[in-house]
Amino acid sequence: MRFINQCNLRAVRPVNQEAVKVLYALDEWIKKYQPEWRFAFEVSMGSFIKTDYLPEDPHQKQAFSAYSGKRVDFLVIDRFGEPVFVIEYNGSGHNLSGDADGRMAVKRLALEKAGIPLLEIAENTSKSEILIELSEVVGLIQNGKLKK
Repeated sequence: MRFINQCNLRAVRPVNQEAVKVLYALDEWIKKYQPEWRFAFEVSMGSFIKTDYLPEDPHQKQAFSAYSGKRVDFLVIDRFGEPVFVIEYNGSGHNLSGDADGRMAVKRLALEKAGIPLLEIAENTSKSEILIELSEVVGLIQNGKLKK
């Protein structure tokens, strides 16, 4: 509390201005095609992916540490709260720190191992293209699992 009291804090947008386009397209798509689904943004991967933690297996803890603090741009859940898929928007702010490729590789692997589809949306993707991509990724999902 002392450190917080010593700082000036300010509110900022939790979703950057470019990604807002994805947020509203996703909201529109869900309302039209899957009204019982919901989404959240800037979700920590540790909140929806877990390891089979065993105290005697340090690899499980190391794996969890590798992805748990990373956040996904958007997490879509079904009416039971189960993850359906993740969206990552790769806009102009995606690689500001220079380690985006490494972060994305960790995210991709963790999502793949957990069986959660990932939709990556490139910068300058139009709203209509986003809506098509959403329909395509959902078409790849059957009974909550990615079709092989």
